[in-house]
Amino acid sequence: MKFRLFFLSLLAITVIFGMVIPNGIRAAAANNAWSLTFIREAAQMESTTPQDFTTPPPSHRHAGMLLAHQALKLDDTDLAWSYLAPLLSEPDLLIRETQANINYLQGEFENAIYIWKALGHYSTLYTAASRLSDEDHLDAKILAYRSAYDIRGEPYARLVTYNSLQKANLLIDEGQYDQAIAILSPLIDEFPHHGWLYDGLARAYWLDHQPDLAVKVMEGGWDANSDNPRFHIIAAYYYEELGLTEKALEAYKTALAINPEHHDALQGIQRLTGADE
Repeated sequence: MKFRLFFLSLLAITVIFGMVIPNGIRAAAANNAWSLTFIREAAQMESTTPQDFTTPPPSHRHAGMLLAHQALKLDDTDLAWSYLAPLLSEPDLLIRETQANINYLQGEFENAIYIWKALGHYSTLYTAASRLSDEDHLDAKILAYRSAYDIRGEPYARLVTYNSLQKANLLIDEGQYDQAIAILSPLIDEFPHHGWLYDGLARAYWLDHQPDLAVKVMEGGWDANSDNPRFHIIAAYYYEELGLTEKALEAYKTALAINPEHHDALQGIQRLTGADE
């Protein structure tokens, strides 16, 4: 019933269009005939090239897009783009989707991500990000996850912060502490409950010879890491290095309370107190 109503509505629109433009019905019929032929031939022959199809009617708005998709099936992105490029001025969602797909396959990840975000396709952004290499395309991966987060929110928050931390850690390893700090500091303001960000930022400050800021960051992350013994072991290390024995002992005891068998916590307490606890 719904399909019939849809079909009748579509037919009515076509008739009205034909009344306004005398050749409207004839053009629609020609377009439909070409589309049906295209679909039949494409299904029958997987290796059919776009050039094998008959020339579409000039009024067929989506012919270039269909031919572009056929080119993509043959992994020919350049040919696909040649069919789609003349259509980019059209305000058409299907054309925009196809553009994003081609951009992505050609390695123009930012363009693809911006289009998918504008279209609200958060699941596509997630899939695209998960297929990008951490080693070669981490920036694009973060942008895709961030775009998905901007659309959908919390389900993608962890992916944003985990991958951003990975980027920051690479910068720290390269000695680019200012850039790492510029990534992590605003993320902590935005996601204060994501405890794994704190020791990353603290490490950047510590290696950049700013120990007071490193300790301040760790103390700010205490509650967010209430179940993370590793965080408190790192805090204890900083305190010990700065001669803050009481605070170091407190950090070791907190780690031990989380994990009563934590070797580093037991060893740290014994070292600072001179006795087994």
